[in-house]
Amino acid sequence: MNWNREAKHILAIFALVAALAFGLNSAVVPDTDESFLVWGLGFLLAAVLLWLWVQRDVRAEKQAAAADDLTQIEGIGVVFQAILQAAEITTFARLAGTAPAELETLIKDADKIPPRSLQTWTRQATYAAEGDWEGLRTFQDTIK
Repeated sequence: MNWNREAKHILAIFALVAALAFGLNSAVVPDTDESFLVWGLGFLLAAVLLWLWVQRDVRAEKQAAAADDLTQIEGIGVVFQAILQAAEITTFARLAGTAPAELETLIKDADKIPPRSLQTWTRQATYAAEGDWEGLRTFQDTIK
């Protein structure tokens, strides 16, 4: 089942309200069964877990929004981009600051063969990070 963020929020709020209801009932009503307190703690735990689930999704969305399309670099396709993203190289600036030897190691560790253009990735990424798209295209024309 695919849960959207709003549904998770509603469930978290419901669990928090239920936790409060059970907790207050066990605190206010004399001679209340101890199971009310246990149910209250269970709902509180559920509310916290649901909140953490929502926060994880929010962080993932922010990270995806901050990521650059690394496939604009000559030699990087979706497979190499996925390898780089797994290594937390998601922006042109981060790619520009990564040594070609480290990039080669990442690709080899993923059981892939590094492309010939790998040695140019950092320079291409520097152009892209600076927003110099004309310079990037000119440089890419020289390496094709």
